[in-house]
Amino acid sequence: MVATIGFAAPAVVPSIRHRVSVTQARPAFRARRQTVRAVVRVPTPSDVDTGAAELSPRLQKFADWFYGDFDNYHQAAADRANADMSRRDWHEHIHCRVTPIPAAREMAPAGSAVLFANYYYNGRPDVIYRQRMYKITELPSGILEMRIYKMTFLHGLLVGGTNSIFDDFDLGSLDDTSKYEYLEGAEVFWRYEEGKFGGTDMVCDGDHFVGYMREGGWVSVDDGGLTVKDNLLLTKEDLWVAEEVYTKDGTMIAGNRHGIHHKMRRVRDDDEIRWTVDQSLPFIGP
Repeated sequence: MVATIGFAAPAVVPSIRHRVSVTQARPAFRARRQTVRAVVRVPTPSDVDTGAAELSPRLQKFADWFYGDFDNYHQAAADRANADMSRRDWHEHIHCRVTPIPAAREMAPAGSAVLFANYYYNGRPDVIYRQRMYKITELPSGILEMRIYKMTFLHGLLVGGTNSIFDDFDLGSLDDTSKYEYLEGAEVFWRYEEGKFGGTDMVCDGDHFVGYMREGGWVSVDDGGLTVKDNLLLTKEDLWVAEEVYTKDGTMIAGNRHGIHHKMRRVRDDDEIRWTVDQSLPFIGP
């Protein structure tokens, strides 16, 4: 789904506020956060006209589950509280915000869902490390194909300035190469499965979508031939992402060496980690 390097964050995540000792960098981090006022509301399917009537039942279910904010704060905090865990195995604190696109009918053919995804570190919407447009279509086999589009530099700056609220913003067409680059070969395919997945730390262990790439992953020409391999899991309440990046000689340079996903869970309005969505809110906890 992410289809490029992005999880190689600094090992110390000073925003983790758990019942553990945090680094001395925390006071400075607190001061920086107090100056940020990026008020961002949680999107819902009812916020915009997504063309839902044109989507197949399976694609509509996927879009409904994928909308919103997901965060792995609890996992990142638990890693740092585990005295037996090596720092190199700590998961970065990441946040994924997925927003429905109001102009979906103009951006992609009928029957396709178009979603905007914003990824950032440490519960700080101003520390963005990735922005993507996703076009999802159901194939005749029932598998969902998600094509990934990277925004050009200038268009990405303009999109980022909207705070994921596109009411009056012209996103243009995904076929416009001055705005978007289609990452051909980086497609993610989603297979729907009924019943429990059986994973630990899941909020909702029930029916789910399993996401995977073509065998062998995706080779990024822009990054010197690096190979990216993703496997993912989506439920009503969970978004798990495992991304691995390898050099040409097979050396792993990004990802968890034990294959453990970044286990994000949905953030709701009454959630204790609501601060990861709206930085105008005060700190929670000590």
